[in-house]
Amino acid sequence: MHAADHDPGRHRLRTAALVALLTGTGCLVAEALHLDVGDYYTHADYRVVELTRKGGKHQRVPVGLVKFLCKAW
Repeated sequence: MHAADHDPGRHRLRTAALVALLTGTGCLVAEALHLDVGDYYTHADYRVVELTRKGGKHQRVPVGLVKFLCKAW
C-alpha cells in the first residue's frame, strides 16, 4: 500500500478508490474485481454498489467516500 500511495496521477486515485471501496463496504477483493459500471447506481436516494457475494447472492451496499474518489479518478 505504501508503494501505491507514491504512484503519480491517476494510479494514485485509482488505488485510493479501490481501498475506499474495500474498507468502506467490507467487500472482498474478488467481489470488487467483478464489479461493473452498472453495479454502481442510485437506490432510494442513496448511491449503492451491488455486490455479488459468495453463492451468487446479490447485496446492495451504500457507498460514501468511494463516490468522491471514483469521480475524481
